[in-house]
Amino acid sequence: NTCFKIRLPLTLAIIDGMLVKVGDNIYIVPILSIVESVQPKKENIKQFKGKKEIIDLRGEYFSLIKLYNIFKIDNAIKDPTNATILIVETYRGKAAIMVDEVLDTQQIVIKKIGIKDKEVDKFSGATILGNGEVALILDLKNIHDSIYE
Repeated sequence: NTCFKIRLPLTLAIIDGMLVKVGDNIYIVPILSIVESVQPKKENIKQFKGKKEIIDLRGEYFSLIKLYNIFKIDNAIKDPTNATILIVETYRGKAAIMVDEVLDTQQIVIKKIGIKDKEVDKFSGATILGNGEVALILDLKNIHDSIYE
């Protein structure tokens, strides 16, 4: 007979997350923050003050946040009409997060990231996926803030 003892910390945090892909990277978006996902048409993409892009969905306008720009990912989809757009809710309001594709939804265990850095603040934690890969959990508040810097 074999006996296994498993110790779980009392502060174990589990959330429902959506696994998304940007380039070769997999990130987690907390499902509670997601309002909807869309694939925009060309007429939904507008230029704002000549440089920033916004999404027009049913007369509502959202800042377009391109994760490949924030995380400097070269092999990601660049054209919003070929990408998936997640409309997310943050304390600043709604925003449009551009990802290459949505992979799955699942419950994930949040693990803290022990590093303090300006780039790391765009993540609220990390998790280990079933295949052993590490996926970073997006901190949508800090990502949304970063487009106003």
